[in-house]
Amino acid sequence: MRIDASMRRPAVIALSVYGALTMVIGFVPTPVDRSAMPVIRSVLAALHRGGMPDWFDYRLIEFTANVALFVPFGILAAFAVGRRQVWLAVMTGVGVSVAVELGQWLLLPERFPSALDVLANTIGTLIGVALGYGTLALRAPRRSTPLGT
Repeated sequence: MRIDASMRRPAVIALSVYGALTMVIGFVPTPVDRSAMPVIRSVLAALHRGGMPDWFDYRLIEFTANVALFVPFGILAAFAVGRRQVWLAVMTGVGVSVAVELGQWLLLPERFPSALDVLANTIGTLIGVALGYGTLALRAPRRSTPLGT
């Protein structure tokens, strides 16, 4: 039995759950960080007073959070599709991201769809897929070749 095949079913189940949670986060009617904004602003202000560069701002935190959100998605997607169709894992992450942003634009007036979110989510998916693919490649059975061939 190939390692890819043995991991596929649990990965598909985990990916389905993670994808559903991602959709819930994406389709909450108001921004998910709204209640945390005062704390985020206070922490950033304190960091800037302490010497943190101005480029370390809310936009960077949000972008990084979007990247981080999709890393597990990419790992699970890579496990779900296996090494031969890893491109499908990447396209799934991009598709989910576009669907969330399009849904926010069409259905949620208090949310702010963004092409930068799609970029961040895609980067996260790519990182996750690379990690998942690397794990699959390391766990793949090695072919033994007879000496002298």
